[in-house]
Amino acid sequence: NTLISDLIKITHESLLVQSGVVAEFSLESSIPSIMTDKNGLKQVFINLIKNAVEAMPNGGTIEINTRLITNPQNTGFNKKADKGDQEFVEIIINDSGSGIPEEMKSNLFEAFVSSKGDGHSGLGLSIAYSIVKGLKGTISCESDEATGTTFKILLPIK
Repeated sequence: NTLISDLIKITHESLLVQSGVVAEFSLESSIPSIMTDKNGLKQVFINLIKNAVEAMPNGGTIEINTRLITNPQNTGFNKKADKGDQEFVEIIINDSGSGIPEEMKSNLFEAFVSSKGDGHSGLGLSIAYSIVKGLKGTISCESDEATGTTFKILLPIK
């Protein structure tokens, strides 16, 4: 949560105010501090927030939520009998933008994939994916061109 709060300060002036995008936050207070690659996570959040802002050229809303969850289902994490319950931080970044075209969803996290045309390298989501995987986490995306995009990140608490 501290990292996300710091990021709010960084992105507020540079991205949000200039674009007419409103950010809403719901950060669960019971999330413990975790030892992690803070700079890597900052890069993940900046990439996701930048993409969200670019998907809303006429303004919109970004919602950022965190919560503590135990033994998440259908995420690639399995409860191991010898380890007991596993706790994770779930970070959800949701935007009200134009969504991701259906034909791009299957290779969304691959390098050089972009729907934004010239001037966009298509590396942001690939980098985010690599960083999250390196932290032993998962990142997933749900998107609808009518309602926007939601990225969910799960990071194990070690």
